[in-house]
Amino acid sequence: QGDELWRLVTAVFLHAGLLHLGFNLIAIASIGPRIEELYGRLTMLMLFVVTGTLGSLGSDAMGLHGVGIGASGGVMGLIGAAAGHGQRSGTSYGRALRNDMLKWTAYTIPSSLNGKSGPRWAGY
Repeated sequence: QGDELWRLVTAVFLHAGLLHLGFNLIAIASIGPRIEELYGRLTMLMLFVVTGTLGSLGSDAMGLHGVGIGASGGVMGLIGAAAGHGQRSGTSYGRALRNDMLKWTAYTIPSSLNGKSGPRWAGY
């Protein structure tokens, strides 16, 4: 709703159960240190919150009867930032980083198809 824009941000930090939270924590624990190394802690946090909020905004714009919950938009934002950095660097490390992030994309998308709330495509 137009007068409750805070929901777009807080949705990034809500999860639909322990399994949902666990998968997001594993993803962030696995990719986070590499992204923090590239951009620093504060920039990484800002990337996560901004891209997660944009994912929520996208879900809302698709008219999916409410904002989805979870960190998938933020996780995918971090993955995209790292993949882009790796691609632009052109080094063997950069290509390996990009390829690892593409693998994480492949792991993350099927988890959004849980059958309960439907896919949250806007986060991707």
